[in-house]
Amino acid sequence: MHRFGPWAAGGAAKKRREEDEVRELLASTVLPNVPVVAFDFRRKAMFIGMMVRRVIAAQTDKSLVDDRDYYGNKRMELAGSLLSLLFEDLFKKFNWEVRLSWFLNFK
Repeated sequence: MHRFGPWAAGGAAKKRREEDEVRELLASTVLPNVPVVAFDFRRKAMFIGMMVRRVIAAQTDKSLVDDRDYYGNKRMELAGSLLSLLFEDLFKKFNWEVRLSWFLNFK
């Protein structure tokens, strides 16, 4: 805890106890997607336990390993198709505005 104290304060000269600084560091930096309310780390500990359990299970049973991060499993759209969709939407909007202005001016 002695090493994390000054770093957790971010250089500010705050007179907090080192334990509070380390708690704040763990709450906000380690697994920031898991919320910590009133420094209750139970959910974060359960999440870490679940991750460790899945790693151990994947080491013993290779069928549990997935390729979720494999590039081939990603649904990717190239820039050309995205630009064509954008052009189509804007072209339809333009045509609608031209029609609307024509009806307003010539009727």
